[in-house]
Amino acid sequence: MKKSSTGKYTIEFFKFTFKLYPKYYVILFLNSLFYAILAIYNSYILSIILYSIETYSFQKTIIVSLFISIISFVLIVISHFFKKSVRIEQCKIREKIDHIIVDQLTKIPYEYLEDEYYLDMIKKAKYSINDDNCINNLFTSSTEILQCICTLISLFLIIASFSLLLVLVL
Repeated sequence: MKKSSTGKYTIEFFKFTFKLYPKYYVILFLNSLFYAILAIYNSYILSIILYSIETYSFQKTIIVSLFISIISFVLIVISHFFKKSVRIEQCKIREKIDHIIVDQLTKIPYEYLEDEYYLDMIKKAKYSINDDNCINNLFTSSTEILQCICTLISLFLIIASFSLLLVLVL
């Protein structure tokens, strides 16, 4: 069975883009951490509301609910900011990659540009990058994977604060 080298090329792509534009990965990491915090906040908020209903008077429950609503609104605004920042940085890194591709194409000797084989290779490369949306899909998938990993780690840390045995069972 022949081994696929897709993983190797993906890792090489991430190394290359990290050297090319490290700011994107910093924003991506901060975005993922924020979404992990947001997931924990959303799961914890319900217990706070139920506790306030059971324990406090109606007025205090309303105040707690308003406070939670304000915090939720701020978190939604921050999440939109992070989404927009990630999209902007993805566009910037994609532009840099496009510039590198154009730079490489200008270095090709003229006689190759008339050869059918090389024209077909260039056409396939441009299709996979632009029309097939490979780079955007790769960035989107990596963002989602990093968000899931950060969320899982933070949830395991919270569960570990209750019981290490529970973490091992999970």
